[in-house]
Amino acid sequence: MGRRCCLLLMASGLILHCSACGGAPPPSKDKKPTFAVQGRVLVDGQPVADAVVTFHPHGETGAKLTRSYAKTDASGNFKLSTYEPGDGAPAGRYLVTVYQDPDQPGASLPERYHSPATSGIVAEVKPQDNELEPFRLRCR
Repeated sequence: MGRRCCLLLMASGLILHCSACGGAPPPSKDKKPTFAVQGRVLVDGQPVADAVVTFHPHGETGAKLTRSYAKTDASGNFKLSTYEPGDGAPAGRYLVTVYQDPDQPGASLPERYHSPATSGIVAEVKPQDNELEPFRLRCR
């Protein structure tokens, strides 16, 4: 009886130890921590639907450049994704581009917003949940 209890205790300890080690795999050393980022895109005060918003890390170059993306909804709202849907973006300063397919009905974005060099949109992601001020773009 004593041996059976000892084996049972050892087995339950092993199960508890293994379950504590389970779950999501540890983050890859190539992945930076991300923080929730949400915002809104307006053109001349009106929401921009179905636009792709891209955050380009300011001052970073190279093959491992990490960009964060989102698509705006009908109200112009977006939530950024970097590695997984809705996971946010790494903390830092970004040049932002907004692209809307010019063939899409109601498309109104000038081409200057398609390039980080000409968009004039800068955003800061802090190591916390981020609710950005709306990006107020102009057609003129």
